[in-house]
Amino acid sequence: MQRTYYPQGRKVMSKKNKKPTLQKLNKRNWFFNYIVLFIKELKRVRWPKSRKTFRSFFLVIVFTIGFSIFAFVIATLSSYIFTQIGVKL
Repeated sequence: MQRTYYPQGRKVMSKKNKKPTLQKLNKRNWFFNYIVLFIKELKRVRWPKSRKTFRSFFLVIVFTIGFSIFAFVIATLSSYIFTQIGVKL
């Protein structure tokens, strides 16, 4: 049983521990334990809806293209300015 205490030491609640204990985990193969716990964690994840995922994907693509164009323009302008000044790179 798992018990939860306030900092003063008073017992708040007690409930059964549903997680596998260390003794149970030691009896099994470590790789099997890893896979089981990995699957349990995947079930706990709150996955986003596909619409939100695709929207985020397209925002990332648009931002990447926009930043690439910005970097290209800055590089081209700086190269042009240095050429006009007479600086050889």
